[in-house]
Amino acid sequence: TMLNSLEARVPFLNKQLANFILEVPFEFKMKHFKTKRLLRKLMKDKLPSSVLNRPKQGFGFPVGKMLKGVMKPRIQEVFDPVKLEQQKIFNPKAVQTILDNHWSGKVDLRKQIWTLLMYQTWFDRTIKLP
Repeated sequence: TMLNSLEARVPFLNKQLANFILEVPFEFKMKHFKTKRLLRKLMKDKLPSSVLNRPKQGFGFPVGKMLKGVMKPRIQEVFDPVKLEQQKIFNPKAVQTILDNHWSGKVDLRKQIWTLLMYQTWFDRTIKLP
């Protein structure tokens, strides 16, 4: 369930399509625990069955490598200890320990860093501190 998460994907739906799908009876959307039934049916002539029938999978990209490389300056900026101290949500020393352990190669903490980064980016864009 996506109830308690931050969504980092571009939405597939537009408002008109979302409103239409809300009106479609459930049995057209899912049957025998097979999801996206209507979408699969609509796309059967446009996509190969290997794509239509494959299990759900994530969209992978080299996050761990990027967090140690090209994104490192941005991460240092986002997790500035003075800013985190003022914000009073994350412990700046704990965040720095996570970053140092990942950057040193001791532990793979890309998921934790990515989650913190997504939250902090949202916070910085949405909440204005005095």
